[in-house]
Amino acid sequence: MKTKITTYNDLPERIDEILSELSAIKVLLEKVSKPEQIPKFLNIDDTVAFLQSQGLRISKSTLYKRSALGLLPTHKIDNKIYFNHQELINALTDGNK
Repeated sequence: MKTKITTYNDLPERIDEILSELSAIKVLLEKVSKPEQIPKFLNIDDTVAFLQSQGLRISKSTLYKRSALGLLPTHKIDNKIYFNHQELINALTDGNK
């Protein structure tokens, strides 16, 4: 990183540069310090969205088929199917070995 020599006349310009760089750093730090919170149990739509965000292209019907065949771990709550995101990741990574 090249260091600029700042003169008295350059001070206002340099302060503006420093403030804009500081603003950019603050924005980046806010993104890093606030990771996306994933709920423990995901419904079918949220599961499809989660898996697609992880790079896996999957449809609802495929998700239903794989869970019915026992290929994916599910949890039934009030006659609805829910998926635990960590169990899904483990099942999919173990299945790819």
